[in-house]
Amino acid sequence: MREVNASDNTVSLQTLKPGIRDITIVCIACVLLSLIHCPLFEIFYDDKEIFKYTGMVIAHGGTPYKDFFDHKPPLIFFLNYFGLILGPWGLWIIDTALVIATSFLFLNLCKKNKIAYAWLLPVVFNIMLRNNVVSYGIGMTREYTSIFLLLFFLTQMASFRSKYYILGILSAFIFFMQQEQVFPLIPFLFYAVLSGDKRSYLAPLKKTGSICIGFLLITIIIVLYFTFHHSLKYFWEDAFIYNLKWYSEKKPLSDHAKAIFIILKKSGYDLALYISLALGIFSLISGNTKNKLLTVSLIAAAFSFAAELLSGKLVSKLSVEYYLLPLSASLTILLFVVFAYSKHPFLQHKFFHVLYVLIISFNLALVLLKYCIHLKPDSKNFMNTSPEFEYLQKQKLHDFELYIFYNSSATYMYNQFKILSPSRWIYQYSWNWFDNWDSRNEKLAEIKSALIERRTTFILDYSNTSTFRNKDNYYYWKSFLQEHYIPIMNGDSTTVLWKIK
Repeated sequence: MREVNASDNTVSLQTLKPGIRDITIVCIACVLLSLIHCPLFEIFYDDKEIFKYTGMVIAHGGTPYKDFFDHKPPLIFFLNYFGLILGPWGLWIIDTALVIATSFLFLNLCKKNKIAYAWLLPVVFNIMLRNNVVSYGIGMTREYTSIFLLLFFLTQMASFRSKYYILGILSAFIFFMQQEQVFPLIPFLFYAVLSGDKRSYLAPLKKTGSICIGFLLITIIIVLYFTFHHSLKYFWEDAFIYNLKWYSEKKPLSDHAKAIFIILKKSGYDLALYISLALGIFSLISGNTKNKLLTVSLIAAAFSFAAELLSGKLVSKLSVEYYLLPLSASLTILLFVVFAYSKHPFLQHKFFHVLYVLIISFNLALVLLKYCIHLKPDSKNFMNTSPEFEYLQKQKLHDFELYIFYNSSATYMYNQFKILSPSRWIYQYSWNWFDNWDSRNEKLAEIKSALIERRTTFILDYSNTSTFRNKDNYYYWKSFLQEHYIPIMNGDSTTVLWKIK
């Protein structure tokens, strides 16, 4: 038997650590792919403008849900608050730092499992995460849940005493960032609890208890915050009841498949999905040292479509391509399990690893290249070049002097003018989306009372007859405008700027 000395141990440990080349490649990929979505080249999207507004409300001493309506869980609002207090690049810095940290942990895991080119999968994760068609730049909730899902997997694969508490905390981060994104997480939760030492029947109970403690820690902090700010009722109604009662819609499965296929092809995610699933299934059949982990990884990839299957918004042809962003995490996790634990030589050889990644990345790279070719710094967008914006910009507005109705993209004006809305109802599409929404005009009456009480000077109204499913809502809203305001500027066929009489 060969004698093992200290120097041999040092060498073996060093080979399990990422080298300078691996670290450099991953770092460059993270920074460059993040830079194309920095504030200079930001993709304009209404959800991000709403999130920025929510951060501004919190900075002004307001409370989520009580001082603005939104049906997202609260973590995205607090993230935008911290980004705001750090300055114009604050959210980008937080976002990029989180992606770099996650990518380095992923690189470390790939190296420990002796994947020949350890940097391959972290780079694929970054390319998919920064896909402009699906990501809409940075700042969307499903970007962060994708990062947290990968972090959950990386933590699960690690060995340290408090890891199950961390798994609980990450589970809470996902749930309170975007609720339905717990679906891709569920298979990994079961694996984390049921895998490992089978000699003790109490082990799964202990693991479950630790995960629950971590989850409850974040939950209690959030509940105490809203209790202290007298907003717990609003939190429950807006972030949970609204989504359960109104936001979920059933559509035929074939319609979902067609809508998903279109976005997969448009984004370049199609080859990544098909090849990852094919390799995963082949590895399951041909042999994998972690068959259970491979199975749950395949289930997680399937569950990554939960957002569309629950809401049907892609079928309704709404611009919600970001519903597919969780695939950036679930597919790279699946590929890792295939590369690291497959028994078949066809799936073990480093040449084939590179070949698979090149094929997967081909369409993704084309989409990225096309986007970068047309990339240029431009602070103007369709909103701040409008006559209404130019007119209102000259008015030197203060809080509550402007209300925007039925155009969430125009929330941009609140952010640009650094003013607060007079009403908490900044998100008004429910009047168009759902039957029986506000059937008694109670919410419109709430808006009306706020505008009268605060003597709101201007109302920028984008609504028309098709805005309201219930025509009583339309007549109620228009009669209020005509009674208290006069039109001073007409934009397109539906946009009217009203001024108080």
